[in-house]
Amino acid sequence: MGLGDTVLYEYDKVGNRTLSARIDGQDVRTYQYGAPTSGPNRLEQSLQQQGGVTMRTDYGYNLNGSITDRTRYSQVAPPFWGLVSEDHFGYSYRELNWKYQNGNPWENNHWDWRYRYNAQGEREQKRLYHGPLADSIVGQPYPWVQYLLGGSKEQLAVWHGQQMTSPFCDTAWRRNVFLYPTEYLSYGVGKHSNVVT
Repeated sequence: MGLGDTVLYEYDKVGNRTLSARIDGQDVRTYQYGAPTSGPNRLEQSLQQQGGVTMRTDYGYNLNGSITDRTRYSQVAPPFWGLVSEDHFGYSYRELNWKYQNGNPWENNHWDWRYRYNAQGEREQKRLYHGPLADSIVGQPYPWVQYLLGGSKEQLAVWHGQQMTSPFCDTAWRRNVFLYPTEYLSYGVGKHSNVVT
């Protein structure tokens, strides 16, 4: 470990990190937090200066304090910023994350993941709802993960799957999901078998 690998940190009075800097100056990150009215511990913006490139990340939150937006910019030429990426999060009335979008949701070129939960708030499904390429393109199926949980919230099985609209196994041209087991609990509580490997 050389001298350049040493990282210095600074914190505010309540323990929020405000600075992270390599001693050689190659990677310097600063963090800004909200005012007491908007939530004093909410990270609102971070700046990263690395190798002559400055990146800025802005954060947005809902009224319950859950992150809803994360937008990254790169400084093209001071003082101008260019959009690099954006992430958006959606929540249910119980504050369970049911949607994650990567990219501009108003354009076709974005990823949209959806999550489903049971009555106890345990996630039982994760699937790609929308991608830059349609699920009708051969070789571009949308992935699914389905969890089977027991009454005590224990995981009994995991199924993976693919959603596609192309004909497969004598199916018509319609949207189909093909699921296959990857893990299941069969030898008692706390023991499982991986059926894939």
